[in-house]
Amino acid sequence: MRTPMFHLPTKRQYATSLLTFAIVTAGALCAGCGGGGGGGGTSGQPSVTISPAAINMLSNGQQAFTTTVTGLASGNVSYSIQEGLAGGSISQTGNYIAPGAPGTYHVVATSIADLTKTSTATITVSALTNNSASGIYITDDFNNRVVRVNDMSGGGWSAFAGFAAPGSFRFTQIQRIAVAGDGRIYVTDAGSHRITRMDDITGKNLVTFGSPGSGVGQFNEPLAIAIGPGGKIFIADYKNHRIVRIDDMTGAGWTTLGVQGNGIGQFNFPQGVFPTADGKIYIADTFNNRIVRVDDMSGAGWTSGNLTFAPTSISVAPDQHIYLSDYFNNRIARVDAISGTGLVFLGSTTAGSGVGQFNTPSPIFAASDGRIYVADTTNDRLVRMNDISGAGWTTLGSHGSGVGQFEGPLGVFVVP
Repeated sequence: MRTPMFHLPTKRQYATSLLTFAIVTAGALCAGCGGGGGGGGTSGQPSVTISPAAINMLSNGQQAFTTTVTGLASGNVSYSIQEGLAGGSISQTGNYIAPGAPGTYHVVATSIADLTKTSTATITVSALTNNSASGIYITDDFNNRVVRVNDMSGGGWSAFAGFAAPGSFRFTQIQRIAVAGDGRIYVTDAGSHRITRMDDITGKNLVTFGSPGSGVGQFNEPLAIAIGPGGKIFIADYKNHRIVRIDDMTGAGWTTLGVQGNGIGQFNFPQGVFPTADGKIYIADTFNNRIVRVDDMSGAGWTSGNLTFAPTSISVAPDQHIYLSDYFNNRIARVDAISGTGLVFLGSTTAGSGVGQFNTPSPIFAASDGRIYVADTTNDRLVRMNDISGAGWTTLGSHGSGVGQFEGPLGVFVVP
């Protein structure tokens, strides 16, 4: 049996974290060191720079600010809000929560070493509206947050940071995402063995369901999540080798399909599930190297198609083409039918970051307009294309934790 895949920090991400820590520590210790007995100063003018300098947010949204200090004896800063309590709240680590009232507000970073050195960020807060759900949603794993943007330009960037959720609701290892017809957002938290629902991107009315285990109401590293007809919730319960369906976040109507194996009614670490409007359920049966379709949760109408790779995500397009992620081979695929006929790939078995290239692509999403979205995980970006040829190739994101940046995106969902 092949070793099951689960997303852990890559060598690059681990090394980058260590290097960043070393640089920050050295900078804090030696910010006041002179060169060659020059009196303890540094070249250039002292400065304080907050990032992002300007951002649009929704009411009660959350954002992490960072500040760079140069030319001063200490890199530490204090944060405040120019408008006081009316402008929201901010922690001394830079975690900002916007107020409920729309308006323009300002976060100020002040140097501890020199109180005259400051930098100000401008925040424009807009009210939630009935169409606020429209947009592209991404789960940003190593930044532990859910991001929403208006489009692939990155406009309207809003983020709900898992670290800012109330204690028992904090994310441990966020994975995939789905948005229901009422605009509510559902995510899987594999590290906490549960799913989480919030009313909108501000994190309003957080609700969780699940605990570790293999019984009723329990998961073992849930990965994919999808909303089916009637608002029912489908979860790929990865290490329990099953698909779970529940009626709502109480767990009512708990129904499972699957045990470990490679026969009918069996799965081997399934990572994808996609219910269609006609009630059929499509599953990426990852380490059985196949895709499966059933008529319902009884397993009736079991039909499968064998593949030459391990599919890690599945999405059915409006034209009924089936799109798959091939995480281990750095490519995506499309087939014409559940039998696997008409197989077409985009990408190369060698990882890359150019046009038409991926580096461990995780989820794939076929939008209602026919365009394809891919979370290109180790390239820290989102990719959109018109079709499997790669035409209309557009990317959003780079490595980091700021606006327009991701670190290991693992989920994507598009609301028209």
